[in-house]
Amino acid sequence: MEVEDLQKIQDYNEYDLLFEIIDIAKNNTNNAEETLKNNKAAAVRLRKGMQDIRFLCEVIRGKIQIRRGTSLGSKKENIIQEKLQRALEKREVDEGEL
Repeated sequence: MEVEDLQKIQDYNEYDLLFEIIDIAKNNTNNAEETLKNNKAAAVRLRKGMQDIRFLCEVIRGKIQIRRGTSLGSKKENIIQEKLQRALEKREVDEGEL
């Protein structure tokens, strides 16, 4: 996910995140079809979409566990902030190389 996407989903609740997953899946149907036709670029885009879905699922799971008060939830609480921070640091490094 891009930095802007991570910033956008910071305040989403579980319901909003679920619809974000559905949007990603719908947008990747064409990539899946092209992957079946041996289009390697489409396969890369499809895998990236699946990674985004996996990340959002982890966020949803963490939010649910926080609501339940389980210990796993507290570990997952800052998953978006951590990923956002890493993305921002990577962007700074990439811009510094230009």
